[in-house]
Amino acid sequence: MFDIETHCCIGHSISHRASLVAELAAKIAEQDTRDAKARKKLLEKAPKSLRNWLENDAVLSTLFKYGAYSTKINFRDKYGFKNTDDAKKKLRALMKAWGKVITIRFAKPENDRVQVFLSAVII
Repeated sequence: MFDIETHCCIGHSISHRASLVAELAAKIAEQDTRDAKARKKLLEKAPKSLRNWLENDAVLSTLFKYGAYSTKINFRDKYGFKNTDDAKKKLRALMKAWGKVITIRFAKPENDRVQVFLSAVII
């Protein structure tokens, strides 16, 4: 049979873990609120030609959640990227508008699309 101290340790552990989960959930909710405000500011600073892409392709939310985003940009699609040079031009304008918030890397272009990697700059 367990002594009282051991029995109480289990109850204490369960109670403490539950309070940690609640505390973490509250902090994540606070961070989500701050992130939403920051995403809104970044979206406002972004070139108008990229705003639909940033919102509808979940670029910003993915960057805030994981710190990186990778996608294949299809040319002549609903977001208006004409070719590799146009995509590079538009994304360089985004980097300039946002300052040192992200880095962008392009893979070797394919016929009708190019792979793009965006990474958050963590200071």
